[in-house]
Amino acid sequence: METEFPEVEVRKKRVKRFYLRIDRQGHISLTVPVRTSEETIRKILAEKADWIRVHYAKVCARAPEEHTFASGETVYLFGEPLTLRVSVGQGKARAERSGGELVLTLPAAKAEETAAREKLVRGVYADAMRERVAERLPLWESRVGRQAAAIQYRWMKSRWGSCSPTSAHIRLNLQLAWYPSACLDLVIVHELTHLWVSGHGKAFWERVERVYPAWREVKAARRAFPACPL
Repeated sequence: METEFPEVEVRKKRVKRFYLRIDRQGHISLTVPVRTSEETIRKILAEKADWIRVHYAKVCARAPEEHTFASGETVYLFGEPLTLRVSVGQGKARAERSGGELVLTLPAAKAEETAAREKLVRGVYADAMRERVAERLPLWESRVGRQAAAIQYRWMKSRWGSCSPTSAHIRLNLQLAWYPSACLDLVIVHELTHLWVSGHGKAFWERVERVYPAWREVKAARRAFPACPL
């Protein structure tokens, strides 16, 4: 039986070619040039239907487990498993590492709210990312031979990172703080390499290969790792 997939969101933008994406939540989008006809859009979707089915099934198979960020759940910080413990306390809500635990302390009125617990966890990841990037970025800038003018952090659904070559601004997905550190290193190398080569052609991957020969293994390890629920 063929794998079904949800409706594809079509976006018309000022682009030169079409882009078909499936994000990690299973949302499917097709971006096409502004003047693209409805007939052409239907033709693209018909031609890509098998590709969509295969990749949508893979995304569903890797879907993250449902998290409520309650006591006893496991989260990962740069690949290290931590057990969540929710505690009721006075004062400002806070999150702290304690051995193999991540302790979330909240006022009694907030301790039962999933959103409040998740907000604390997200803060931990944002702080950890900024700290780790500050440590790792200079190393990879020296090896790639290019420097970022600015680093921005986002929670992103469909990209691990992005780069604006003209401004040398790099954006990193905060979800990377969930995965082993090598995954962050690879994304940093990837985006810095775009300051040499804009596309993903042979020249681009040759540069990545010279700086980070194990990139294929790291990508495979990231796919096999438990999916980030944030």
